[in-house]
Amino acid sequence: DIPYLKCFYTAGCWSLFAGVGLSVDPDGVPQAAFPLFLFVFLRMFASTYLGDIRDARIDAAGGMKTIANQISPAANKNLVYAVHLASAFFVVVCVAHSAMPVAALGLIPPCIIGFTCYRLWRRYPQHGEILLELYDFELLLLAPGVAVAGAVTALSGLT
Repeated sequence: DIPYLKCFYTAGCWSLFAGVGLSVDPDGVPQAAFPLFLFVFLRMFASTYLGDIRDARIDAAGGMKTIANQISPAANKNLVYAVHLASAFFVVVCVAHSAMPVAALGLIPPCIIGFTCYRLWRRYPQHGEILLELYDFELLLLAPGVAVAGAVTALSGLT
């Protein structure tokens, strides 16, 4: 592993999947491809960073340098909160400026689930593993969230 960069390159690799998926559109790359790439990057960064926080002591004992084991617990908490909020705010701003379709608002509920699970994980560390599993469930809800929002958008006539 490259010191301090694990959460960045892991999030970047997962984000590329979103971009590759959109690039197969026969009409060309949609306008929302880059905003979606950034959104997925933020969500995957939060998820990967959460793993770094969980493993901070083990990583430090093994000599692995991560951001999570080099900054204070309060700074870690604030960084994760900021990334969670930034990802949801980013979607709203992109939709407001027509950089993403209205259906992209379906990405917001999974963000709320992830944020809530993270808060619960911080508050109830004795239930850490189950809360981390629920947190990962948030990632599985991204696609259905957009599908439902897309259907509602199509039915309502919004674009």
